[in-house]
Amino acid sequence: MRQAFSFYSHYDEILQDLNDIELAKITRAILDVQFFRRHIDSITFDDRLLNVAWKGIRHSIRTQLEGYCAKNNIDYEMLFLKKAPKIRQFLPLPKGWITIVTTPSLRGAKKTLPPLANKNKNKRKRKNKRKRII
Repeated sequence: MRQAFSFYSHYDEILQDLNDIELAKITRAILDVQFFRRHIDSITFDDRLLNVAWKGIRHSIRTQLEGYCAKNNIDYEMLFLKKAPKIRQFLPLPKGWITIVTTPSLRGAKKTLPPLANKNKNKRKRKNKRKRII
């Protein structure tokens, strides 16, 4: 789904005073939120220092998420519902193609497979090319 995000210098200023374990925890939280693995409001830490650091960057991350979701017509809240509705795109496909429709997930939702007849033709072509070479 999402390929990249901005990591601003003020994140680094906030995270500079953390030790390695704390830095790893908050960096993992940033990555999980930015790549839609966890909802931004579900992030909490046992350590007060991490909670303060998170509050310092949460607004910026929320703004990035809102902008990305608005640009790509994504309902952020819907991504984290337990029973999300199935998505179906109506695209003209060549005759015989199979469309597999699944519920939205974090890593992509839909795959389109070519018809089996075309798949077998490609195999025959490959076998013929091998015979010619040998």
